Amino acid sequence: MPNQPSYLKQVPQPSRGPELKKGPPRPTVKQRLINTRERYRKLLPYAATILATLAVLFVFDAVRPGAPRLTRKDIDTAVEEALAKMPPAPAYNHQRRNRHSNLPFPPRRVSPAFPV
Repeated sequence: MPNQPSYLKQVPQPSRGPELKKGPPRPTVKQRLINTRERYRKLLPYAATILATLAVLFVFDAVRPGAPRLTRKDIDTAVEEALAKMPPAPAYNHQRRNRHSNLPFPPRRVSPAFPV
């Protein structure tokens, strides 16, 4: 292309192929394992503590006997005992006269706005 016009000489020509930039060489599998081990080395005590705790909980749960199952008879007995311990209810007349007896202060008497 020796006889190119001057305006074409100023335009950069496209490259013939992509230029690959070569970076650092890729680490080997062994090197990656070493890097991973070093990265997570500080977490090892925490992970060991968690695993030990889970193991203790699993053994404790396996050794501990289970709770006995409740039967209908157990429930009936508990209800009968609870009912037997209840004090008797007060008489109906006493309830009517003293219906405010559980208040910490006596009820306020309200006078009518317009006495009749």
